[in-house]
Amino acid sequence: MQRIFPAAALAVALALPVLAQPIVAKLDGRTLQFDQPPVMMGGRVMVPLRGIFESLGATVRFEAASQRILANRGSQSVELMLGSNQAMVGSQPVTLDSPASTIGGRTMVPLRFVSEALGTEVRWQDSTQTVFLTTSGGATADAPQQPAAPNPQPKQPPRLKAVSHNAGGSLRGGDQLFVSATGARNGQASFDIMGVVENQPMSEVQPGEYRGNFTVPNRLRVAQGTLLVHLRKNGQVTQLEANRPVTFNAQQQSGGAGGRLQIGGLNLRPGQAVQAVFNVQGQTLPGATVQITGRSPGFPGTLQAGGNADGNGRFQIQMNATGVRDNAPLQLSIVASDRSGRQGRPAQIQVFRR
Repeated sequence: MQRIFPAAALAVALALPVLAQPIVAKLDGRTLQFDQPPVMMGGRVMVPLRGIFESLGATVRFEAASQRILANRGSQSVELMLGSNQAMVGSQPVTLDSPASTIGGRTMVPLRFVSEALGTEVRWQDSTQTVFLTTSGGATADAPQQPAAPNPQPKQPPRLKAVSHNAGGSLRGGDQLFVSATGARNGQASFDIMGVVENQPMSEVQPGEYRGNFTVPNRLRVAQGTLLVHLRKNGQVTQLEANRPVTFNAQQQSGGAGGRLQIGGLNLRPGQAVQAVFNVQGQTLPGATVQITGRSPGFPGTLQAGGNADGNGRFQIQMNATGVRDNAPLQLSIVASDRSGRQGRPAQIQVFRR
C-alpha cells in the first residue's frame, strides 16, 4: 500500500565523526548491509530504520500525519516518533537517549533500543567499531565458528542492474509516473520517492523486469526528488537510485523561485571532516545570492558567509571555522535568493571540524 507524506519530514543531517574505521553491525555473526551506513551520535549507534527492522524480521509502518513509526515482530511491538525521545515498548513508556531522526532521507533509529525492544541482545566492541546483535537461539558474536556444512554458498544480495522512469520533465497532478527496473528474477520490488512516497509496489512483468506506477496528486509538489528501487530476494535486499530525479507540479511554483533556487551539486557530503577554513561549492540559479549559516555546540553565535552564483549558477564561498573546536559537529544551512528577495528551500548538511 502506498503512503504519501504531505510534506517531506525535516531532514536533520546527522553524521559520523572521523573514526579510524567505519561502524559495522553483525547479526548472529552475519555482517548487515545498509544503504545508509550506521552513524555514531552522542555515544549511540544510529541505523536506518527499514534496514535494521527487516534484518530482525519485523514489519514497519509509518504514519505521516503523526510522524509515528510502528514496528511489530510476533507479540513484540515498538512505537517511535520522529524527533521525540519518548517511545512505547508494548504498553510500557520508555525514554530514549537519542530520538529517531532522518539523514539523507532515511529514518535513523537508536540501534540498542530498537534491538533490545525486539528481543535481541546487543554488545558494542570499541576496538573494532562493531555492534554485535544476537537473537534468541542465534550464535554469539564471540563463539568459535563451527565447521561449515559441505553445502550452501552464502546467500548473495539480488542483482539490480538498472532503474528508469518517465519523468523527463515535471509531471502534473493526475499524470502517471512509470518506474522500471531490471535485475534478479523472482524477487519482490518496490520504489520510494524519498520523503514523499514509500514502499510503492512493483510487479515482475517478465523474468527479471519489474514495473510500477504512481498517480501524481494535484497538490503534491516535488522538486528534484530522489527515486530509489528496492529488490528483495531470499532475505537479502539491494537498492539502486535512478540516474535522474523526479519533479511534480513544478509549474505551480511562480517565477522559478522554487526549484530553480534549490541548492545542488554540493562539494560536501554529510559527516565529512573539514579544515578550519574550507570552501563550500554548489549550483543554484544564475546570479542568485547565496548565504551560509553555521552552528556548532559550544560555539557562541553563528558563522556567516555569503556570495553570488555566476552566470552558470555555480558558487564557491569560503567558510572560516577556526572558532569551532576540533571534532565538533558543524551544521550548515545554505540558502539562495533572487534579486526580488525570494528564497529557495535551504539545504542542510552537517560536517565535522577536523
